[in-house]
Amino acid sequence: MNKKIVMAIPISLAIFVMFYSTVEQNIDCPTVAGDPIGNENCEYTKSWLWHSVAVLSGTAFGLQPDGILTSVAVSPDEAEARNIFPMLLLSMLSIVGVWLSDKRQDKGDQMSNGYNVFAYLKYQIRQDTQYAKVITALAFVVAIIWGTVFLASWLPVR
Repeated sequence: MNKKIVMAIPISLAIFVMFYSTVEQNIDCPTVAGDPIGNENCEYTKSWLWHSVAVLSGTAFGLQPDGILTSVAVSPDEAEARNIFPMLLLSMLSIVGVWLSDKRQDKGDQMSNGYNVFAYLKYQIRQDTQYAKVITALAFVVAIIWGTVFLASWLPVR
């Protein structure tokens, strides 16, 4: 799979989560009196796109909305269903993963041009364990942050 696609998917989904509310506010559905079927289809599509924003944001699973630039009076869907941080975190992890993969491939290409195959294999094993350590550390940090957010969301508001 192309590495640029691996990076582009979470980045484009993060952009969708961040800017869908602006797009949704600027698209007017036809009136019920003028085009009842068009109005129903438009409202149905908008509601499913808000559901996808909620799923991508994690708010459908209990994560609190971010509250950035939202007002319940202006856009109640945005105030209840959007949190940009999960998709931004996923985007950053994909960028770091592709960057580390490119670094590893460049170093591997440099070492494989030589004649010492055992040194190359030893290097690959060492790199695999280093990546496992980095991924474990990132998973631990993400689990601590998300666990704290979920626990904080269950506490009563005073």
